Amino acid sequence: MQANPQQKLRPQNQNDTLTLASGILASSVIAWLFSEKFIWLEQALSHNLFGQPGPSAIAAPEPSLGAALMRIGIICGFAASATVVAYKVSQKLRWIVFIQFVALNMVLHLVQKTLFPNSTDQLAMPLSLAIASGVGLIYGAFIKRTKDTRLQLKAKDSALDTIRQELLESKIQLVKDDEIERRVLAADLHDQVLNDLKMLREKASALTSIEDDKQKEMDELIVTSMNQIREVMDSLSPAVLKHLGFVDAIEDCIRSGAERAGYKVRFRSSVDPGEFEVFNEIETTLLYRLVQESVTNICKHSQATTVKCLVTADGGILKISIIDDGVGIDASARSTQSRGLRYMQQRASLINAQVLWLTGDGDKGTRVDITITKPK
Repeated sequence: MQANPQQKLRPQNQNDTLTLASGILASSVIAWLFSEKFIWLEQALSHNLFGQPGPSAIAAPEPSLGAALMRIGIICGFAASATVVAYKVSQKLRWIVFIQFVALNMVLHLVQKTLFPNSTDQLAMPLSLAIASGVGLIYGAFIKRTKDTRLQLKAKDSALDTIRQELLESKIQLVKDDEIERRVLAADLHDQVLNDLKMLREKASALTSIEDDKQKEMDELIVTSMNQIREVMDSLSPAVLKHLGFVDAIEDCIRSGAERAGYKVRFRSSVDPGEFEVFNEIETTLLYRLVQESVTNICKHSQATTVKCLVTADGGILKISIIDDGVGIDASARSTQSRGLRYMQQRASLINAQVLWLTGDGDKGTRVDITITKPK
């Protein structure tokens, strides 16, 4: 189940708020430590620019009403401009907001000068407040840009997730269609070809003009053909999955391969058969196909004398290990992966399973590990 987009954005919004709060806290510390020096500097600039009383008498500034107002002004200017820019206005309006805050600072300065014309604590000019507003604007723009970039990345990730999900659903649908076609073909083989061979065998046994040896040979050929067709039917539509259950079906697949290739079988499962009931039909079918393909590779290429199959569970991970003592897979072939190995990887990826090809016990033969995580 996918998370609600609002739930995903909430922690990020909290991070933005925390970043803004950190900036306001930093501006508060700066205002507390340097407000009196800002006043002294502004009075010096005012004296040089406008001929107002200079700071000669303020060599060592002490706490005053002007310092308190300076602190409040710096904090409010920074906080207001940063908040408005970060959350309220677009990029085109930022400088307008800055000009408005500077104008507001000047108005407040004039009001203070009018109300306290003879106070030595008044601000000489609203430079510090303008700087605080400007820094707040830049800081808010940084938060806004970070948030917009994050939202764009989230939108792209969401689009990619949607595409991946659609591709996965398409692949699974293809697998379903493939399984349906396999079952139809297996049913046709049973209803038509296999029945025709049965009738042919009955008619051949009724012939009297053929020598007994010839008739026996013909009967053996027909029986062999019928058995081969049954193997093809089992390969196309593994009925054992329904009749025996997954773990027993794996063992049956391993032992059926032994009948063809002549290897010895050692099968051990420490997993309750019910563990595999959490998987749907497509998942169990594809897992069985992976085992089936591994057994086919052993029969065709490995020249093994013994094949071990271990079914184990580790927490929520189920593992099927198929180990033979044959000639093994060449390292270069494992790295480049033949068409058959790539096909197995593709099948595994459809159900979020993994297939690994390793060297067998005692650096001999091949070990195939098929792992899948149980759904929660």
